[in-house]
This record gives sequence, structure tokens and C-alpha cells, in this order.
Amino acid sequence: RAAHAARRAAPRAYMTPALETFLPAGDEGPRRQQRPGKPGDYFRGVSVHYLANHLIRELGVHQDMTIHQCEESIRRRSRGYRCPRDGKNNAAYVDTVPEEHAGRATVMLSYSWQYRVGEVVEALAAQCARLGRDPRRTYVWMCALCVNQHRVKAGIDVDSDSFREAFHARVTIIDELWALLAPWTEPFYVQRLWCLFELYRAIEVHKEEPFRIRVIMPTAEAENFARYNQKDGGLIPLSMLFRALASVKISKAHATVPADRRHIRRLIEEEAAGAGKSASEVYRAIDLEVVKRMQTFFFESACDVARAAVDRERAEGRNVTPGTLRLCAAAGLLGCYVRDYDRAWLIVARGLHAADAAGPAVARSE
Repeated sequence: RAAHAARRAAPRAYMTPALETFLPAGDEGPRRQQRPGKPGDYFRGVSVHYLANHLIRELGVHQDMTIHQCEESIRRRSRGYRCPRDGKNNAAYVDTVPEEHAGRATVMLSYSWQYRVGEVVEALAAQCARLGRDPRRTYVWMCALCVNQHRVKAGIDVDSDSFREAFHARVTIIDELWALLAPWTEPFYVQRLWCLFELYRAIEVHKEEPFRIRVIMPTAEAENFARYNQKDGGLIPLSMLFRALASVKISKAHATVPADRRHIRRLIEEEAAGAGKSASEVYRAIDLEVVKRMQTFFFESACDVARAAVDRERAEGRNVTPGTLRLCAAAGLLGCYVRDYDRAWLIVARGLHAADAAGPAVARSE
């Protein structure tokens, strides 16, 4: 934790000269770093409060529009502002946000531009509420708002060294990564090259602190997952889940910007060469890590659904139903798939204890 705090306090010490071109502008020119969280700070993020209450209105878009459909509105809203990063005209959207709604990013959002803007901001607000975070002090770095989209449209490319350093700095210095998953039956997330690579890198960087990586869903998706878990004791969602995860193959994932695909493939090939492996071996390792993380998330979600069902029936003074017991069993089965045997047994034991308390009215064999 101390090392992580040091990285956030002095990010420049953890960057090579290749990243200097990404650092924000100041009075002495485009390569001077600004104060943390101020316009031009490379790690500046937008508050969840602003995203949930102001973004859609400021952009003049509808909540059902995708992030991709909002791209031109993002450029229009930030056009005419001097960019504090390179001193040129037109800035990143984040650098135009009022001071009270922006600061040094605490969360990096990994998501697909195919998501609707309304479900993105709602998922962030719901996650803050779930964790007890202050949405006014939870600052999110998301590429659509925090990368200068004017430069992207102009086709201004960067060399691979700068790309590598910029990406590594974000994943290393920003406190947490939240991976947004929707729809849960066939997530856009697992089809996007950037998403898979971001999640894999975050897993590698935070191996000793896995709590820094969270998979989240919009509330509607979470409720949909819970409803499906009630069908056949969770067996239907398990089969749907594994069909969805079977599509995770980073070698076939899509990238909107060709340069991004080229840079990411080169990073993977360099990593393979440095480890004495083939590129296909590294691709497979990435697929396995991402699938494991997704499976763990769905296991935890299934446990939440099963626990809620048991607690609800007991609070209502009713005997636990066979369907709820099958929910516990299905969650335990998924725990075995991800080799989390301790937690798998805990959720199964919860069902068994509830069955024992119900007496002969409920068969323990359920």
C-alpha cells in the first residue's frame, strides 16, 4: 500500500522519457506536469456525481445512445479550449470539466464504446452506493472523456514505447480498475481487444492486491442475472455463462482504431519474446486469466443471489424452498470450476443449514 501511494504521489518517477510527451502542459511548455487532478494532469478523472447528474445534459445526448454515438458530441463540447497537454487548440473533455467535478483519478473504467451512456453512468453510481463511496470524490478515468478525441480523429499516432509507458502508467498508478460487463449473457466486453488487454494487465500489475480489480454490471443486468438464477436452480445461467466466456479470444478481439490493434499486438509479441514463448502462448495465457476473473465474478454474483434468497425466506419465517437450495448448489458448483473450494463449501453449507432448520419438510437431498 505504501508503494502504491508513492506511485500516485510521484508518477513521473515511474515513467521513462517516452511518456514525457503525454504529460500535461504548464507555463513552461507542453511537457511540464501540472498539479495532480488539475486540467492537463494525465491522470485527471471525472467524478461519478458529474457523470450521473450532468454528463448527458452537457453533451446534449439521449441516455440510450452508445458512447460511440456520443463521440462527436464529446468533441463539440471540448472544441475551442486550449489543450493544457500540448498547448494546441481543442482539449480533452476532462480538461473542460469544472474544478469541483474533477480530480486525480481513483478508478480506471474498462468498458466498450458499444455500451449505452445511460447504463455506464448508472453502473458507476450503483457501484459507489454498493461500496459506500462518495460519488463526488470518486474520480473516473475513461478513455472517451480523458483522451483528447480531437487528436484521435486527426490520426495523430504515437510510437510503441510511448504507448506502452502511457498504458502501464494508467494501470499502475490509478487505484482501481472497474471492468463493466453487459449484457451478461454475451458481453460486448469480451469481444473488444482493449478491454481484454486492460483487464489482463491490471490482473498482472495487482497480483498482490486483487481487490483493486472489480467487475461490475449495470443494475438492470444484475437484476436480470438474479432472475435467471431462479430458473432451474441456477443451471440455466451457468450454461449461458460458459457459452459467453467461450468466446474470449484476444487474438480475434476487435479494435476500432487500427493503430491500437497494432500497438497491442506488438506489446504481446515483445512480452512473448522476452519470456521465450510464442505469441500464441501469451494470447492463451491472457484468455485464461480473463476467463478466470470473469468466472470468479459470476461465482460471487451467484453466491450473492443464493444468500439473498436464503435470508429472505428465513426473514419471512418460511422454510427454505428446494429451488433456493438448488441455487446454493449451483453457486457451489461454479465455485468448484474456479477452484475456490472454501467459498464454494460455505455457500453449499448455508443451504444445508437452512434445510436442517426446516426439518423434514425439506429433503436434505435437495
